[in-house]
Amino acid sequence: MFRMALTGGIASGKSTVAHMLESLGAKLIDYDVLSKEVVSAPSPVLEQLRETFGGDVVNEDGSLCRQALANIVFNNAEKLAKLNAIMHPAVFDLAQQYEHAIISSACNENTMVIVHDIPLFAQVTQHIPFTFQAVLNIESSYDIRIQRMVSHRQMSVQEAASRIQSQSTDEQRRAVATHTIVNNGTIEELSKQVEEFYYSIILK
Repeated sequence: MFRMALTGGIASGKSTVAHMLESLGAKLIDYDVLSKEVVSAPSPVLEQLRETFGGDVVNEDGSLCRQALANIVFNNAEKLAKLNAIMHPAVFDLAQQYEHAIISSACNENTMVIVHDIPLFAQVTQHIPFTFQAVLNIESSYDIRIQRMVSHRQMSVQEAASRIQSQSTDEQRRAVATHTIVNNGTIEELSKQVEEFYYSIILK
């Protein structure tokens, strides 16, 4: 089995790379999906969030009000740390369950590639209960990321810049990665780089 992590900043193309790796045969564990699953009502994690941050973080239908929670922790390091202390262990536990299920259903573990898609890898690397044989970082230039968010996510330039600034820097992501792909070109160029990584690094 080859276990790798995938990371990258917003609008870097990380999700596109994740799907490319899947199409090449890798099994994907998407931590964005896991973070939503652990707070799906009824959920002890959701109840913890209510107790910690107040009833406003839960909608009338019992679901998590993500905007209210984001407003509470934005630019508040202490509250963000409390949120992470609740969410990260729950997400990592679920990731372990998913990986176990993938391995258990496999016919040949030795040729299996499992990709852990972890957007916040640089911020949580010391807490991750896995050892990775490779960490792939997807990177795009600042201007291209801004353009993508404005064009595809209907953000203003100011909103896009704020989202980028709230995340780890390119330098921080590179520091924890074993490999970096720069995605400033076409989808065909990106696909070629991903295939080269997959066959030369993973299946070498």
